[in-house]
Amino acid sequence: MDIQSEKTALIKVLENINDEALIRAIQSMIEYANRRDEEYLGISVAQYNEELEEADARIEKGEFITHKEAVKRIKGWRRKEGK
Repeated sequence: MDIQSEKTALIKVLENINDEALIRAIQSMIEYANRRDEEYLGISVAQYNEELEEADARIEKGEFITHKEAVKRIKGWRRKEGK
């Protein structure tokens, strides 16, 4: 099962839950996961997603370098440091 299908199935289950304590527990788990992600990323998930979208836009405009070009540049830096 893919993640989108799992989320859809979970939403259906959540719609039928009437236990307030369970809903609060689930909310706490989600909040914890968001805080954990922020601590790991160093930024909020929203900011992370925004940066990904900006990167995708730059890629679509052709504003990127290939892996081969990056390696070439790094080798050039190393040569300069060795002097």
